[in-house]
Amino acid sequence: MKILILIGVIVAVVFVILTVSAKRPRKGQHRIVYHLQGERGADSAWVVVIRDGTDDETVQIPWTLSFWAPPGTSVALSEQYQDDSTKGSLEAKLYVDGQLLQSARSSAGESATIRCTVP
Repeated sequence: MKILILIGVIVAVVFVILTVSAKRPRKGQHRIVYHLQGERGADSAWVVVIRDGTDDETVQIPWTLSFWAPPGTSVALSEQYQDDSTKGSLEAKLYVDGQLLQSARSSAGESATIRCTVP
């Protein structure tokens, strides 16, 4: 029983350390935040997101992703509703260190794309 408690405490401490280090500013890097929102009415709001031209996934909106990147890093986000419906709109926003750097809006079956280099 004591060994299970000890293992639980160790796991909890490691989790706290990893969580704190992930949120703490990294020297010389900028906090990048992608935020996606949309209006779709009563339909399902699943969106295909392509990050940096390679990683694609299907997400439900609203959706947010944050990560750290050094200056000069190219970042890009493109998204479109999963189906070809002509309903709804999407808005993508890119924040760097809490400041809005770029946004894009799409309507109907079009995609919204943001692309820039981290300052």
